Amino acid sequence: MEAEVTNAVDLFTLVAPDVRGVTQDLMFSWTMTGTAARVTQASTITAGSGRLTIRDAAGALVFDRSLATGGAATTAAGTPGRWAVVLSIADYRGSIDLRIERP
Repeated sequence: MEAEVTNAVDLFTLVAPDVRGVTQDLMFSWTMTGTAARVTQASTITAGSGRLTIRDAAGALVFDRSLATGGAATTAAGTPGRWAVVLSIADYRGSIDLRIERP
């Protein structure tokens, strides 16, 4: 899977416009200086499944949602620092478009 990733302080984006039958766990360490992040999902799934989970610097789960759920949401409050962003896809076909940022 080819993806364009931006991993900067308080801003994480991942765009993969043409995913075809991929099963993979993508894990990123991301620096978040705030306590909550705004997550915008604009992915399309034509087959398979995908899930986005985010853990804060203390390891607490602050976000867990299917990629099939589009739109914007806010994570639960968490500890600032190095957050873990995990994208898990199984036999995924479609596109992935994620944006996570400090509001």
